[in-house]
Amino acid sequence: MLSIQHVKKQYNRTQALKGVSLHIPIGICFGLVGPNGAGKTTLMKILANVIQDFEGNIQYEKVNQKYGYVPQEICVELTLTALDNLYFFGKLYGLKGKA
Repeated sequence: MLSIQHVKKQYNRTQALKGVSLHIPIGICFGLVGPNGAGKTTLMKILANVIQDFEGNIQYEKVNQKYGYVPQEICVELTLTALDNLYFFGKLYGLKGKA
């Protein structure tokens, strides 16, 4: 289960997310689509814990769920160190241990 309640994120004067709320029950496959600039990437980065400074509440139910994050363009996350980028993208591709 994923519950997103009143999530807001602002970059300087640009409001990227304006109080997003949704509930995704266990066992549901969900896609996030919308036009450029709608805040999809910002929301996914919040869910992936890349962005940590936001308003609102996110709750996960800890079960064997997986979620995918496929950015429009493959790039490094500027808010992470080089090593953290390797771990982040390695985890997305299912790498473990020395791999």
